Amino acid sequence: MKNLIKLKWLLLVLGAFIFENNMNAQGCVAVRATGCSGTTNSSTLLKNQLEFSTNFRYFESHRHFVGDVEQKEREELHTEVRIKSFAYDFGFNYGLSDRFFVNFSVPFVINNRSNNHYTDKAGVAKRFSVQGRGLGDIRATGYYWILAPKPEKKLSLLGGLGVKLPTGDPSQIDVFHALSSKGKDSTYFKIVDQAIQPGDAGFGVSLESQINYSIAPKLNLYASGYYLFQPQETSNVLRNTALSETDTIQNYLSITDQFLARVGVSAQPLSNKYPLTISLGGRLEGVPSHDAIGGSNGRRRPGYTVTAEPAINYDFGSDRINFSIPISLYRNRTKSVYDLSDPTGKAHGDAAFADYSINVSYVHRFGSSHVRM
Repeated sequence: MKNLIKLKWLLLVLGAFIFENNMNAQGCVAVRATGCSGTTNSSTLLKNQLEFSTNFRYFESHRHFVGDVEQKEREELHTEVRIKSFAYDFGFNYGLSDRFFVNFSVPFVINNRSNNHYTDKAGVAKRFSVQGRGLGDIRATGYYWILAPKPEKKLSLLGGLGVKLPTGDPSQIDVFHALSSKGKDSTYFKIVDQAIQPGDAGFGVSLESQINYSIAPKLNLYASGYYLFQPQETSNVLRNTALSETDTIQNYLSITDQFLARVGVSAQPLSNKYPLTISLGGRLEGVPSHDAIGGSNGRRRPGYTVTAEPAINYDFGSDRINFSIPISLYRNRTKSVYDLSDPTGKAHGDAAFADYSINVSYVHRFGSSHVRM
């Protein structure tokens, strides 16, 4: 019976992936990394233990912002850009010791971007969609419990160091539409927007941390942080089909740093017989205008979102399922290097953001149950 339940959960998660046909872009602000695991409990992985994890993330971005001001007229005039992102991640965790474990993560994405390609002679806007899909940028990370979670200890601290490999395609093309000289629909091939590309051509190094503090029985504070350093300035992918002599900063696509921070409180409202954890926290994620290392030229849409993140986590034997819906509270499309180069100070590009995202994850531990501290 237990094996049947496990199989049903696995088929459910895999079914979501197959039906929709995973880090990811946060609207037009390209945030592909998935930083810390986001767990708000202190389940430890012991030596030689193996975990398999899957994660699904969905969002639709359509609200345009310049700075933190929403451009509501874009939706009123039906000129908004809409991005639907379906991201799926396969991961493995393996314990090299009781305090040190490694993670290997393989993402797949299907991103759809629609906008008005042209207006016909009757004045009707023609909206079409293009896609970016396939393998994303693979990540490998080592984690170490600096302060290991123990029943008699209130504080636990986890640190991580990882690499991001440029395995995702940064230059996918699709069919675009235009109005011909004869007033008819015509098509041509063009590179799709960087926000829906599976990869960014960057080799990155990530730093992570996660802290948990028990403030009362079954009540914990948690915080986590993630930063991806990508020293390369730009990829060799042209933004348009030809070099621009006037806009030299944005000729090529930028390879950006990325960041994520989370803080909140988690509680176990039921008895140990029902290992349910609920949490509520805040989440900050985005792309900086200037990278920490290296140059920051190239086409980029920097910015960040602040979200409220309710979540629920349930353990059953060797399995765990987590569900969360980060809901946007504040969105800001900051100025890029290109914007800042404007001597008048007026240049400020826009970006589309989502109202919320849906995250579902499933973890199976081989050989033993999850140990809750």
